[in-house]
Amino acid sequence: MKIKKRKIVILSFIFIIIALLVIAVSTNVINIQQINENIRKNLYGEPIDLSTGIINNEYFNISSNGTSAKNTTDGLNKAIEYASKNNIKNIKLEQGTYLVNGVGDRSQEKGILLKSNINLDLNNSKIIHETNGSIRYTIFAVYNVENVTISNGTLIGDRYTHNYNTVDSTHEWGFGIEIQGSRNINIHNLEIRELTGDGVIVSRYEEKAGVINASEKVNISNNLIYECRRQGITIGYAKNVKIFNNEIYNILGTSPASAIDIEPDDSTQLAENIEIYNNKLYNTNNKLNVVRAIRYVKNINIHDNEINGNISVYGSKDKIKIIRNKISNGNMYFNIESNFIDNPNFMNKIEMIDNTITNCDFQVYNVNDILIENNKIERTRIYMISSNVAIANNVFSNLINNNFFESFEIREGDNKNYSLYIYNNVFPDGTKDLEIENKQLTIYYDEKNYNEYKNKEFVD
Repeated sequence: MKIKKRKIVILSFIFIIIALLVIAVSTNVINIQQINENIRKNLYGEPIDLSTGIINNEYFNISSNGTSAKNTTDGLNKAIEYASKNNIKNIKLEQGTYLVNGVGDRSQEKGILLKSNINLDLNNSKIIHETNGSIRYTIFAVYNVENVTISNGTLIGDRYTHNYNTVDSTHEWGFGIEIQGSRNINIHNLEIRELTGDGVIVSRYEEKAGVINASEKVNISNNLIYECRRQGITIGYAKNVKIFNNEIYNILGTSPASAIDIEPDDSTQLAENIEIYNNKLYNTNNKLNVVRAIRYVKNINIHDNEINGNISVYGSKDKIKIIRNKISNGNMYFNIESNFIDNPNFMNKIEMIDNTITNCDFQVYNVNDILIENNKIERTRIYMISSNVAIANNVFSNLINNNFFESFEIREGDNKNYSLYIYNNVFPDGTKDLEIENKQLTIYYDEKNYNEYKNKEFVD
């Protein structure tokens, strides 16, 4: 009987202890998470070194030797979450190679998730996405946050090991960095390569049904981006984006295959105030689009770049400025999709000023107004269909078949009248005179008409 009573007393005591623990936890007298953190600190040290910002890989179960993709991805996210909760703004990886997995659906949070007010220094590490067969993945996800920097490392996709046979799809949505509806973002000093889709994409974030946020004040600078299948950089619904001091090349594999593509989804989501400058943009073995802007774009300034390949504009709301660039071995193709041809709000005001243009063609189709002024133009011809064009103060050399202006045409069914202004250009000896007979085109050679046109259409 005594033994049985002793067992009852012990069991009662255990039940009381458990009950007290439950009460303590439920009333926050004891914080299990804090106990766990303290145990891990005793085992592995501080989660983040406050003097250097270096993340403690052991604490977060992160591998820096290119293994354990799931644990490493989860651990990096826990480290970023810890930094955010403890107001640690500047964090840094231990130098190494990190294998991660950011596979997920379009609306799903995936990959390494950045938080607001975090500057992540990769510390010259490599971040490699695990080989997979998914049509979508993201290495770094910057979703609806602000004041974020990612810098100083290498991001590598699985382009050359990806399984493209899992789903009947182009598999074009594997991203290095995906920025959605975020503000004050800096992407700096990275090497980004071999993604199945884009190196960097900047687009919208749907906060809730019917509430869609643009990305704003995004700087993408001093990066090396190459051998991605779809785009180097894609700009969707975004405002005040600067792309500068980058080298972007060999973007090829699936359409559109551009170094930089500016392409919002619809008329309510403009890409506006986009500045592209001091970049080297090229493809080694082809003349694919290097810079491409389509439809719902406004106030695009492309200046002081080295561009080897095509510049294409397929419709714009207003103001495309192409200034002081070195452009070679491509087409400058300015056109508009058929359903927007008679819409006066599209294909307005393209300015090409102070560029050096070599071995190219101007193909100007259905543009309301374009100014080609103060350029050095070599081995380049101009084609014009249903457009108003001013060609002034340029120096032409090494003309193809002694032609600087190849042809003028009116699209079928177009009853509008157009103007061509040719003033104060320098042509080599033997240049052929224009021989255009079309009642819908008027050619002006005088300063007065040229200045009136320029002041009306291009002076702010």
